[in-house]
Amino acid sequence: MKKSWYVLLSAIALAALTGCETSSSNSSSSSNSSESDSNSSSSSSESSSSSSQSSSSSAGKELVIAQSSDSILLGQSYLGKITPSLTYGGDDVSAKTTRWTISISNGTKTYDGWDAIDTAGTYTVSAKYRLSNTSYATSNSISLTVSSRDIPNDKGFAQLPDYFTDDQTAYRLEKAQVNNCLNSVGNQKLLVVPFQFTDDVYTEAELTKIDKAFFGQSSETSWESLSSFYNKSSYGRLTYSGTMTQAYSATDKTGTPVSSTTYGAFQSTDFLSAADEATYGSVWNVSWVAVEQIAAAIKAGTLLDTEGHTIDLKDYDQDGDGYVDDIWVVYSNPFSTSNTGVWWAWTHHDYPNRGKANVADPVPFNLCWASYSFISRGLYNDGIDIDAHTLIHETGHLMGLNDYYSTDEASAGAYEGVEGGVNMMDMNVGDHGAYSKLLYNWIKPFYADGTEDVFEITLRPFESTGDTLLLKTAGDEWNKSPYDEYMLFDYYTPTGLNEEDSTGYAEWKNYGIGTYDKSGLVAHHIDSRLLNEHGVKGDDGQISYEIDYTDTITDYVDSEDETYNYTLRGANNSKSRSYMLLNDSLVNSAPVRETSLIPSNGVNMFQNQKDYATLMGRYAISNEDNILFTPTGATTFSVERCAAVFTAVAGKMNDASTFGWTVSVKSMDTAGLTLIVAKS
Repeated sequence: MKKSWYVLLSAIALAALTGCETSSSNSSSSSNSSESDSNSSSSSSESSSSSSQSSSSSAGKELVIAQSSDSILLGQSYLGKITPSLTYGGDDVSAKTTRWTISISNGTKTYDGWDAIDTAGTYTVSAKYRLSNTSYATSNSISLTVSSRDIPNDKGFAQLPDYFTDDQTAYRLEKAQVNNCLNSVGNQKLLVVPFQFTDDVYTEAELTKIDKAFFGQSSETSWESLSSFYNKSSYGRLTYSGTMTQAYSATDKTGTPVSSTTYGAFQSTDFLSAADEATYGSVWNVSWVAVEQIAAAIKAGTLLDTEGHTIDLKDYDQDGDGYVDDIWVVYSNPFSTSNTGVWWAWTHHDYPNRGKANVADPVPFNLCWASYSFISRGLYNDGIDIDAHTLIHETGHLMGLNDYYSTDEASAGAYEGVEGGVNMMDMNVGDHGAYSKLLYNWIKPFYADGTEDVFEITLRPFESTGDTLLLKTAGDEWNKSPYDEYMLFDYYTPTGLNEEDSTGYAEWKNYGIGTYDKSGLVAHHIDSRLLNEHGVKGDDGQISYEIDYTDTITDYVDSEDETYNYTLRGANNSKSRSYMLLNDSLVNSAPVRETSLIPSNGVNMFQNQKDYATLMGRYAISNEDNILFTPTGATTFSVERCAAVFTAVAGKMNDASTFGWTVSVKSMDTAGLTLIVAKS
């Protein structure tokens, strides 16, 4: 591998600034494959319902179905196991998958081709073929036997006996990349600084709101404070406390207080040395000035806490690495949708201080930056008006998570948001998802242990218990860490941290976006595989570089004369930051995504949208029954059924493997959701 990869990875490290804010088992047959959009999916449904009025042939032509096998096992789906052939008038139409549907019936219950069949017996299989929008051909009927077998509910799966080791968390990976993020477990401290300007000075009432937004009780806010949210979301594994300082007034480099207008006009050349300007100028932001000045004022004893006490920055270097763990700056100027280079919200790192760690005198490194108007902007008509959604999202970055929306500048046909909007690290709504909680080391997932080809498992509501099922490709062994490729399944309920936003989060009220207002199984495709580049100097003095997928996080090393190491998650939900290996070659701007929501309708709803409004409209639609798998809706997940969403390697996992599992919802109530998991 050429040295250019090292340059690329260095650029990734520098660009760590992360922006913010932004068919039924009781139904007639349904489409055997995913349509290109929700309109075509709707058309398919309408087609099935109107088929009784359609002609069974055209000009004497007949539709004939034949099958490669006449039996499957209980818990399997017809199309997951059998590849039927269809001819119409003697012409093979099997490849025209969006035009035909399969129906499997025992006279009492009817399944579509992708449903896992949960009752043994003899079934009649037939097909319908769409000739036009109003005309359909119905095939002959053939017989299918669904053979009974025992489906155990106490074996075939296991649960991690303990949480991940510290070596497998987002915290460990960020530390390996010298990003020194905040740990996601234990008792953690936040240092919160109200940051004001000569033309926008904080009032006592505003300062009280800031303090409650970070550290208040749930009842003191319009939803949750940052502290109460994280205690609940982590199931008690993370507790936030901290200190808020007195208001700090922004100044220029001479120490003269400035207005927001002056502050917003500062350039990197006004503050950085020539050397730092050459290295960091492209990623510099004026908030770097704030964090340096704040740290200096605290060390000088001129910036005190709200009770007038001095602050010891060593209290905020909890892991003793010589860097201040965090400085959370809440600026008084309103945020701006047009000047997001300054007046927005983000988390990033003060890179000029990289390599300057001082345990005795910690230096600032991590910074969260957001406007007071994100906290109080009249979204809630409750007399409190304290909203911590943005603070919670940005603190998610502080603990090592990426944005799950695309941060790329989009163009027509390229707008995407594969996580579907409903995630704290996507559209800032609801709880953190299962993948985030794996990275944070808050949950112990269930997983297939390889001892059974079929099993039954009951998941309790995820929001309150953390129950999650992780499935690797059948036959492949999970590496027992978050850093692998797999499917995640959990039982979503509009309760707890999801309840408030289930009627629509106020920020997105014009779009109708919030968390889901119904319960059901949520499926996510995760590609969190690690890429590691290793360079070694040979006897000839040349450094050779190799890059490969790895299960081991390696500390960042950059010693040009001897060795080089860098480890990162390859896939990203922003295309420009996504990387994969294909045929031993590195692919930049790769089609793989870190975490993708898999809609139950099998439609690729959240990619390739023509504009932002269309994408937001898709987010709003996703609050309906086309996302969740339920006993009365779409019951069954398989990669083949949802092939339109698995696009990096057509109809397969990103590593080109055939997933090989069918997951179907057997039953659901408030206590739990029971799944049948079967090898295809």
